[in-house]
Parts: sequence; structure tokens; C-alpha cells
Amino acid sequence: LFAKLPESKVRGYTASKFSMHAPGGRCENCKGEGVIYDPLGYEESECPVCLGKRFRDEVLEIRFKSLSIADILDMEIGSAYKLFTNMKPFAEKLKPLVDTGLDYLRLGQTTAHLSGGERARLRLSITLPRAKAPNTLFLVDEPARGLHQKDIQQLLGLIRGLCNAGHTVIAIEHAQNR
Repeated sequence: LFAKLPESKVRGYTASKFSMHAPGGRCENCKGEGVIYDPLGYEESECPVCLGKRFRDEVLEIRFKSLSIADILDMEIGSAYKLFTNMKPFAEKLKPLVDTGLDYLRLGQTTAHLSGGERARLRLSITLPRAKAPNTLFLVDEPARGLHQKDIQQLLGLIRGLCNAGHTVIAIEHAQNR
């Protein structure tokens, strides 16, 4: 998206310029992470060069609807879905995340800080678009772990919808009695 903007074309920026995983546009001090880790890799602090934005200043000057790539990556998935509703490729990728109740996560958030339930729902959201034909088996491990009751109800609604569409869902929850 950002590489196709007129300002990017004028500057000769390609898609790799907007990648946190490739040199060129990312902050090289933090390698696009936005944070610096201590030598043991445990503690993290905001990168003093990019101030957590992950990209070089000239890349952040490119705007889509007044938003830089860092602004978009800092958006909650639900807000990004609303922003990209009329852009089918983006909306199709974000909708399963909204449907599984992960709309509060940020687009650029790493998976390292997700709970077990969030990871299970993330895996489920990745497989949802693949379930075009009926009779798909979904096996999810602890999808409700650590969820608020409201989120559990949303997840149950999604599971009921999958079952009503002819799919089979097996959800495993591990209850511990203390």
C-alpha cells in the first residue's frame, strides 16, 4: 500500500522500504523492533534512535490518509478493519481477527506477549479463510484461556456459526480444580 503511494514512487521507494524485516527503511539501531534488548535478551527499552517507531524518519514522512506506516502498525485491529473496509485484500485479512475477538490487538504487536488463549484464537483466525467448503475440522486448544466472559461469548458465537455452516469444531479446555 505505502509503496504504491505517489510520494513513494517519486522517491523510488519499493515495498521493502516499508518492511521491518529488511534493511533500507527500518531503523537499523533496533533492526525494526522499536525496542533494544539487554545483552541477555530479556529486558527491553524503547529504541533511542527511532523512539519505538521502527522506521527511519524519511520513511515515516510517507502518509496514507495522514497516517505513517508506524501509525498503522500501532493501530488496533478493529480500527484498522474500519479504515480498510473498502480495500478488499486488507479487509479480508483483518476480518477473521475481528471475528475471533482479537480486534483489540495492535497490527504490529509481536506474538511473544500473547496469552495462550490469544494464540489459539490467532491460529483459528488464520485458518478461518481456508474453510470455504463444509466439513472442515477445527481443533483448538484452550481458545478461552484467560478471556473475559464477553470475549468467550463472542468466541462461542463464532464456533456456533462454524458448526451451522457444516464444520466440526473440537475445543479443548483444561480445567484445574484446586
